[in-house]
Amino acid sequence: MPELPLEYIRQSIFFFRSHFAMVVRIQLPFLLLINILALLVEGTVDPEADGFRNYIAGLTLLNLTLMPIYTAATILYFASVVQNRPLTAGQALLLGLSRWRALLLVYILTAFAIFSGLLFLIIPGIFIMIRLAFADYICVTEGKGAMQSLRESWEHTQDWFWILLNGLAILFAVVTGTEMLLELLLKQADLLNGMVSGGINIVFSLINTVMTVYGYRIYCIAMEERNSPPPQPPAQQEESEQD
Repeated sequence: MPELPLEYIRQSIFFFRSHFAMVVRIQLPFLLLINILALLVEGTVDPEADGFRNYIAGLTLLNLTLMPIYTAATILYFASVVQNRPLTAGQALLLGLSRWRALLLVYILTAFAIFSGLLFLIIPGIFIMIRLAFADYICVTEGKGAMQSLRESWEHTQDWFWILLNGLAILFAVVTGTEMLLELLLKQADLLNGMVSGGINIVFSLINTVMTVYGYRIYCIAMEERNSPPPQPPAQQEESEQD
């Protein structure tokens, strides 16, 4: 058995690097939109103005609204690659749009559950977050509703809790730590401004997708061990039925 979770991290990074160009095609338009709007707000609205918080809240809501689209598209693309029938960026986005409502509800319910856990100190919140880690993949690739996705994630992650926790913690620490260090160095060199900060945010938002890859890798293994391989994305299912 490979060293865990380092071997899975290595595999995830390799997969991420191999498909980074497609991740950029899928996610970059959305990330650019959010960050350009953020720059416009920062450059035109006085932070002390009464309406500044409303603008920030609006940007946060817009980000939450768009995130399920490109996240679902990214997951569907990964699934199509695993099935050796890779989607184009356009196909992935169209299919991702069809899962927008369900995945948005997954996000909202997951955030509520994690926040409720955090009210009882940090550990319960982290525990809930890891146990719901498969919900996105179940919702998107299996086409299930939000509540069912959450329930099945809770069931399927039981045996994979520590692998998920350790792997995601390592990746989060490395990626976030690198981002914070870079911003600190640029700030000390007086090179950090709104545009540079936005660029860093975009780059590291793309890099953070490696954690999505890691979670999907563990999800696939968990499903295989239950003799239930992850189903093909909708486009592939239709083609298979026609064959």
